Amino acid sequence: MATIEEIINYYRETGNFMKTAAIFNMNKRILHLTLAKAGVLKINDKIDFGTTNMRKGGLAEKKFKEIFPEAIPTNTCWQMNHPGYDFDLQGLRIDVKYSSIRISKAGTMSWGTRGNDTEKKKKNPVDFFVLFLERGKSTGMEKAHILAVPGGMVKTGIAIFTSGDLFNEFRMEDEEELREYLLSYAELIGG
Repeated sequence: MATIEEIINYYRETGNFMKTAAIFNMNKRILHLTLAKAGVLKINDKIDFGTTNMRKGGLAEKKFKEIFPEAIPTNTCWQMNHPGYDFDLQGLRIDVKYSSIRISKAGTMSWGTRGNDTEKKKKNPVDFFVLFLERGKSTGMEKAHILAVPGGMVKTGIAIFTSGDLFNEFRMEDEEELREYLLSYAELIGG
């Protein structure tokens, strides 16, 4: 019987979830949990085999990569499950997040996700959080609100309300505006 380390190493070498499950004759849910806990799942494996939240986060990362094909995905190019951020965009450290909508009994819409509240991010905060926010119940990434929030404005978790500054000041009109905004910022700080 193979050790967990051998299974993880095989997945790292092949990058093939289904082949790893077959070779080690593992239940896919158990394999997924094992690889997720080890922090080595690729974006597409998060989408195809992940929990609902993992899948949505993976779809957000995939959408970001479509908008910024030149961005370097830290998870696949530098270190699996990069602890600090998801993408390097011309020197900008970008962490991509997805959040489902929450609607209170009073009808107030809000979203929430982690920010610079982990120990690693406190020491090395990201430059931007790119947030994909569900527009309505069960709409997922379809016409999601897009926010580009400077990392320096986020010391802890991120709570977003439609009446709040984050939503109103950092919401992008569309993917094109996001692209122009982040590339202009990267050019500005890059010199």
